[in-house]
Amino acid sequence: MDDQEAIFATLERLGLPYRLLEHAPVRGMEDCARIAEPLGAVYPKNLFLAPRSGRSQYLLLLRPFVRFDASKVSKQAGSPRLQFAGDDALFALLRAQPGAITPLGLCLPGAGPVRLLVDKGLDGARRLCFHPLVPNRTVVLDARDFFDRFLPAVGCQPLWLEP
Repeated sequence: MDDQEAIFATLERLGLPYRLLEHAPVRGMEDCARIAEPLGAVYPKNLFLAPRSGRSQYLLLLRPFVRFDASKVSKQAGSPRLQFAGDDALFALLRAQPGAITPLGLCLPGAGPVRLLVDKGLDGARRLCFHPLVPNRTVVLDARDFFDRFLPAVGCQPLWLEP
């Protein structure tokens, strides 16, 4: 079973309804917004971060057009200053490439050390959109299913923060 199949198998095993869309590869948040808005959904900005030491890794989910403030996020996470982590760590832990970073990868083996940080502004979303490891597909999930069922099932306790 490949990594994408493992993600879909996890969603199905948990009984989480989802919609899968196929489209041209997205190239930025504007493309993501064009997919999400007609669905009444939010396509979070997903940033893979680490302190300079690289000893810990974080996945930050932000509202689409909120600016990443490294100092503010680092302080709330209780971490030395966070910066964008390397592509090798991203692939090793979440099996993702730049441009297709996804919290759905948290269900894959090896993702355990990644700490999830979530913008409090996403708490009111009805639906969320995520790439399933590739930029030409989108998974649409009910936000409550993602936060209240998917994350606990994969052993992930998010830290909610004010970006």
